[in-house]
Amino acid sequence: MAYRSRERVARILAHQEADRVPFDAISFPTSRARQWCDELGLSEDERACFTEGEFKYLTFRLEADRETYAPYLPGLPDEAEVTPFGIGRVALTTAEGHRAGHRYWYPLDGLNTVEELEEYPFPDVTAPGCHAHLEAEVEAARRDEFTVLGQMSQTILEMAYSMRGIDRLFLDFYERPDYVRALFEALAQRRCFQARRFAEAGVDVLRIGDDIATQVGLIIGPPMYREWVKPYHARVTAAA
Repeated sequence: MAYRSRERVARILAHQEADRVPFDAISFPTSRARQWCDELGLSEDERACFTEGEFKYLTFRLEADRETYAPYLPGLPDEAEVTPFGIGRVALTTAEGHRAGHRYWYPLDGLNTVEELEEYPFPDVTAPGCHAHLEAEVEAARRDEFTVLGQMSQTILEMAYSMRGIDRLFLDFYERPDYVRALFEALAQRRCFQARRFAEAGVDVLRIGDDIATQVGLIIGPPMYREWVKPYHARVTAAA
């Protein structure tokens, strides 16, 4: 039996049998997907699955203000991108032209006290312009048979070490625990608001998470995760 896309995903998430596994194309190169679809002689419906996927990711419209964050990013080159949380980055490629991650500039690198952290210009996620579009986009995505995801990965820990630098943050756990708590709290307040808004707008799935491991092993052990990170993850999901 063939299922429509949203029904297919719902069945899979409910641990029920469906006609096939849903496909998420979020990180899949569209040009490569089209090439493979041509080589396999896929139908238009099948092509749409692999080039567009069956999930629509919605985000808050947060603006990156380079001028605001410039004082926190000394040495940032002109070609660098600045994220809405103030992280500077330049994309890296291999000699063959393949993607190879980013070089980062950490805006909290020079802020070492709770008082300095409290003065940092975190983005205002509550501004209506950041989230007023969500209901309309959810409705449109559902009409097109997408399963709708509210994108909130890099929820707490990963955002923190992307702003502070992973080596500095992991020293802070021992040298500046109050600083870490203040940083996590600032992030959690914003994430809780975002989670509530995504839920109000009617997304099907809330995508949260932090990189807490590499291909080799954990970068933060279970006891530290339970003490430092899990309570904030719990608050975000409870808010939703």
